[in-house]
Amino acid sequence: TEKASNKSVDQFELIGNRMTAVQDHLLQIKSQSAQLQQQNQALSIQLQSLQTDVQALALNNEAVPVQEAAQPDAFNGVLDQITMMANELSSQVQDGAFRVVSAYTAKGQWVLIRFHRFTGETWLADKGQWNQLDESAATGTAEYEVVLLRADKDIKGYVAARINRITGESWWLKQNVWQPYLQ
Repeated sequence: TEKASNKSVDQFELIGNRMTAVQDHLLQIKSQSAQLQQQNQALSIQLQSLQTDVQALALNNEAVPVQEAAQPDAFNGVLDQITMMANELSSQVQDGAFRVVSAYTAKGQWVLIRFHRFTGETWLADKGQWNQLDESAATGTAEYEVVLLRADKDIKGYVAARINRITGESWWLKQNVWQPYLQ
């Protein structure tokens, strides 16, 4: 019966952990959606402004001498640049630059690590604030992923690893410092 009650407790803990993970994911989606909506509104305002400028150019075009007729080409170049910037911003908002990973230790402590997926910078949540984790060496710009797992035999109660998804470089978290795995 003791095994059965321990198994029930473990199952409830597992369900609680999964619910927390789903809740975290929903909060991330909500935040990304709000950011995307704000950027869409800003882009809409910019496009309306550009449309007004185009209409003004069309009205002035009748009075413009032939030498200044190259302005629409210059305007199209600027419009292309703005479109490229808008696409880049949109892809960054959809994917988001920041990620959060979390786990519960055997003692019920919630461990939360936030990381910037392009710089590799990481922060550990502690008492309602983010404390930046130290680097043993510079990381550089790439695409990073962090994995955080419960580890009952580890003194901290968890283990964390980070990988540069482009080069394959990887690190493990020793205390609050990322240590590289030697190749």
